[in-house]
Amino acid sequence: MGTDPARKFAFWQKFCWETADMPIGLMMSIMMERPPRALLALKFSLYKLGFLSPFPTSLARGYDAPFPDASFKMGPRAMPSYVPTLSTSPSLEEQRKAWEFFENFEKPFVCAFSDNDPVTAGGRAQFLDKVPGTRGLDHPTIPGGGHFVQESAPEKISSVISSLIRAS
Repeated sequence: MGTDPARKFAFWQKFCWETADMPIGLMMSIMMERPPRALLALKFSLYKLGFLSPFPTSLARGYDAPFPDASFKMGPRAMPSYVPTLSTSPSLEEQRKAWEFFENFEKPFVCAFSDNDPVTAGGRAQFLDKVPGTRGLDHPTIPGGGHFVQESAPEKISSVISSLIRAS
């Protein structure tokens, strides 16, 4: 698969679309709890054998709870497909409208990105360049926050939000 982010994301989109009974709890547990490699290998092997969330942690059970069976998982399965990665993506027009909104947003806007999120890496620069409300504000980096910074570093992200509210 290589290290090309676009290619990796295309594989992710394909996996999500084709996996009717996505192991949501297992995936979230792996991303946020980062189990030891041996345990990860065991869980993945058991998943391949048909166990959706082998040895679930409380976090995995929490993420599995809203999805009692595959029929409830269409939202998480479809979500990656809405990221416009091709010139034919149906969501390009909505993304254009969103950027038009942000390019005119003059209220205080803080970009607090994680230092280790492979999905949003580099996204801060685009917001700082295009959103007027970012000017003159501190835009902290959340160490170790990952892709789900609100879950992995709730105190840090809450502090950033509280500071913005106090300063506004």
